[in-house]
Amino acid sequence: MNKLFYIFFFYLSSILRRIFKSLGKKENFFQELSIFFKWKKIYLKIKKNNNIDFNFLNYTENQNNFSDLFPKKVAVCISFYYSKKKIKNLKKVCQNLCNIFQKIDLTIICNKNSLEIQKKIFDKKKKLNIKIYCPSTILHPRLLPWEHVPIMKEKLKKKIYTHFLYLEDDILIKKKNIIYWLLARKFLKKFKLIPGFIRTELNYNDKELYAADFLKRDNFNLKPKIFSKKYNIAFTNISYPYCGMYFYDKELMEEHLNGISSNPDYGHGSCDIRYLSPRVINLDLMAKANIGLIYKDVPEGFLNRSIVPVKIQDKRIDDSCLIQHLSNKYTNAKSSYGRIKIKKIFY
Repeated sequence: MNKLFYIFFFYLSSILRRIFKSLGKKENFFQELSIFFKWKKIYLKIKKNNNIDFNFLNYTENQNNFSDLFPKKVAVCISFYYSKKKIKNLKKVCQNLCNIFQKIDLTIICNKNSLEIQKKIFDKKKKLNIKIYCPSTILHPRLLPWEHVPIMKEKLKKKIYTHFLYLEDDILIKKKNIIYWLLARKFLKKFKLIPGFIRTELNYNDKELYAADFLKRDNFNLKPKIFSKKYNIAFTNISYPYCGMYFYDKELMEEHLNGISSNPDYGHGSCDIRYLSPRVINLDLMAKANIGLIYKDVPEGFLNRSIVPVKIQDKRIDDSCLIQHLSNKYTNAKSSYGRIKIKKIFY
């Protein structure tokens, strides 16, 4: 009898263990579903206060009309772990930024003060205002991206800077991306949400654009969003908001630099139990340097503070929020990332 009992108990415990293990794998799904139901409860309130009345689909045709909207002066930091092969992309990124912004203060944070960088990046004809900062002491190379924090804190003290940009050395941003952010920020500010970006990569085989940071597709109907049905747009949360950069105005930058999100230990309960976050903990040290406010003080009913424009009718991402990951290293290699086409992010 005892033997049969132990056999049954062992069999039952094995089944239960497999069930709980399976449920554990779905933990993120259940968590996101719970947040979605919270969003549903407050949806009528959101809809009632919805004043998003700008047509984001057509503004790119008249980019010159937004010159008055552009930042007066932008402080930019780029983290660059030295590699001769990567200098070409770095130069492209720097020159492009200087073409977008009339007044820019650009600092390249590098692990070695290479004359090669100066020769290839600096362009006397265009008079690029670029500084190269090499930290005298750094405990570990993976801490290099965090060196931008004290630099930005000094820039924040000065009134001349209205906007701040931190990005990796292979992120190419276009003028329409900045216009989109400035306009969307105006409307999303009251919801405490931030216009987001999605890194794209070009697949050399099919010539299609892929989402560099997505592991799977998102269900559009189960994602919290802010509707602008007048223009067929829904500003929508995504499950993978990481994009290798952040662009903030002074208000957001003050929140970031004066808060927990600018601390390398952000996300760990030992740093601040109020901001214990599995999503942040699971990011590597270098990635955490540019997630900014994505997961800090997220409004109730939303997955994170990053939100991107999606065309409601066909569930397609509007290209105003798409930025280029010049290295194209995920979609053209054996990787779990870079497998989802931009046009198929949502189903």
